[in-house]
Amino acid sequence: MAHNTLAGKFFFNIPQGSQIILVYGNGRTETFIVDQVLMYQALPYGQYRDLQTQEIVYIGALFNTAYSGEYHLTLQTCIESEGDYQWGRLFIIAKPLSDQRNDYLNIWQ
Repeated sequence: MAHNTLAGKFFFNIPQGSQIILVYGNGRTETFIVDQVLMYQALPYGQYRDLQTQEIVYIGALFNTAYSGEYHLTLQTCIESEGDYQWGRLFIIAKPLSDQRNDYLNIWQ
């Protein structure tokens, strides 16, 4: 997560298919490929409108889409509209370039 007025503003420049390379504190790297770029308008009562399909989803379903499932990377920031810096949400979901799931347990070694 990053604020859309700080590092998160750069998330909008990451298109589908891009490579993201994480560099861990021990110098190990892990490469991900952006699989999905999802944008939602925040609505009252924990609802969100998918800006591509116009489908309304609840926060639980959105959370599961962005954070659950197979091992992946999620980048999240808010979308600003007309001065409202929390108008919506941007999620960038990236899959590992190769099956590195077992390797991530060794991050801190």
